[in-house]
Amino acid sequence: MQSIFRRINLNSNITILLFEAGFIGVMITSEPFLPVFLTRLGATPFQISLLTTMPAIAGLLLTIPVGQMLVNAGRIIDWYRYPRLAGSVAFILAAIVPFIFHSYHTSITLIIIIFGLASIPSIILMITFSLVMNAISGPRGRYEVMAKRMSIVVLTSAVCMALAGWFLEQVVFPRNFQWLFIIFSVIGGGVAFYFSSSIQLPKHVVPRLPAPSLMTTLRGYRNILQGNRNFSSFVWIRFVFIVGLMMSVPIIPIYYVRVAKASDAWIGMITMVQLGVMVFGYYFWMRKARSHMPNHTILLQTTLVLALYPALIALTDRVALIILITGLAFFFQAGLDLVFFDELMRSVPVKESIPYISLATSIQYIGTIAGPLLGSFLAEQFSLSTALFVAAGIRAVAFLLFFFRPDSPLEEEEEPELETQSIHEVAPLPLPQP
Repeated sequence: MQSIFRRINLNSNITILLFEAGFIGVMITSEPFLPVFLTRLGATPFQISLLTTMPAIAGLLLTIPVGQMLVNAGRIIDWYRYPRLAGSVAFILAAIVPFIFHSYHTSITLIIIIFGLASIPSIILMITFSLVMNAISGPRGRYEVMAKRMSIVVLTSAVCMALAGWFLEQVVFPRNFQWLFIIFSVIGGGVAFYFSSSIQLPKHVVPRLPAPSLMTTLRGYRNILQGNRNFSSFVWIRFVFIVGLMMSVPIIPIYYVRVAKASDAWIGMITMVQLGVMVFGYYFWMRKARSHMPNHTILLQTTLVLALYPALIALTDRVALIILITGLAFFFQAGLDLVFFDELMRSVPVKESIPYISLATSIQYIGTIAGPLLGSFLAEQFSLSTALFVAAGIRAVAFLLFFFRPDSPLEEEEEPELETQSIHEVAPLPLPQP
């Protein structure tokens, strides 16, 4: 099998990427169980919230320096596969900690520190993922490759979650969570790392440039926002939408329990509906893109429906109706995932990918931090329904801004020259220091 992956071209890169996606779905199954594990150990709500806020704050502070470092980082595939492997290692360490320290308080503290440190490689992965995906799929294949990849991730994750739920009932706490993290991380992370090690990228993915100073980089980002109107308008409107999107993240689960009085079984059903419709949604929107539906049309349709979603939830307390609304919303969420990625990459010059993606990611992190804080504040000061209506209003503003924004120009397809040697055949050169 190894010799097969050495003789790869652009199409086999896509095949490898899809195989990798299946095992990423296995690996990420552990993620929703981490807060439950810490809660069972006795973690406070503040400690649980650190799992979300630490990566967002680290991303805001470090994305630009990381992007600056990646400008001359050598083989970009190494900066894609090793940070993903670090995520698996973090879960394995989190599982091992309670074996060593019998104090749950000590275990909680160490686990939070582990995932705080793991947020650094996740920032690198956020940037390099876009580079790798764009290099492999190209402008014409982004919708199809992303749709297939994300469908595989969601589908395998859904199957593994069902198996995880059964497993957790069979083994006593905390060994059930510990072995769950170890098994899924070793199998998912290890095999995904193997497949990603076989990917070859075009030579032009990381242009060799002199490493700029931080001030020069910041001035460059300012020039990007001022000089590339297509890019700047998209990332700022997307920022507005992300604020509205993230506002509802801490609110809707509480709304299910306190207002809709949904049982654990019903909440599990809602999650399964979300995953199921997204699989079909990815293929539906991929076919729409294939049929030459303009990006602008897909963007407007998806943002309009998702702008209505939190308002519709706030208008009912019937669980069956909430499931119907949620299914409709996540069907369009699949389209939004695809069009946001494609629209971003349309506005990014190929030879300047890293600074553009770093800047876009930094702006996204601001929305990721601001949205939940604003949503929680409104829910505490007024009500859950008020927070959901405001979230819907902010999303609607973003929809109107997208409505009046012209469609992005089409890219010219380039034929990249593949590197002549596989990473299995030569030892990588030492990476230069930033």
